[in-house]
Amino acid sequence: MDFEEAIAKLTAIQQELSLEDRVVLEESVTALCEHTEQLTRANEKKKALMCRSSDLI
Repeated sequence: MDFEEAIAKLTAIQQELSLEDRVVLEESVTALCEHTEQLTRANEKKKALMCRSSDLI
């Protein structure tokens, strides 16, 4: 399942939830997206450091 399919399924599920549950779901998805962005940045930094260290060898 790709990202767009996952979003479509979450949207369909969200429509069946109560307002309170929708808020919790949205907060959870937002936190997950933020964490994913942090991991992506950390991986990019790691790759850059690995490239620099291999240049020193």
